[in-house]
Amino acid sequence: MKKILAILILSMTITSCAQKAEHVQASYISTTRYDGWKCSKLRKEYMFVEEALIRSSKTQDDAASTDVVMVILIGLPTSGGGIKNEIASLKGQREALRQSARDAGCRSLNISKKV
Repeated sequence: MKKILAILILSMTITSCAQKAEHVQASYISTTRYDGWKCSKLRKEYMFVEEALIRSSKTQDDAASTDVVMVILIGLPTSGGGIKNEIASLKGQREALRQSARDAGCRSLNISKKV
């Protein structure tokens, strides 16, 4: 019984740790919010979202690293999961912008695959 309880507590501790940003899945964002946008506006918004995603990903990755250390030191993660909802939303916005740019016939958004 003690073994089962220990395994249960350990698994709950591990699953409550913050994920690395690269493992956070994009949330669905409709492309309709970008309907009628010109390529220049789509490009500008894409660059804004990409920069926000890079900054947020660093914050999320730092939270994940901190959680690993805190689990080792005190047995509990302390980040509260990081900002994974923000990461998911930004990834969804990036995908919606890419699709909108394709639909609008834009040649390129200067797309990088960093995050």
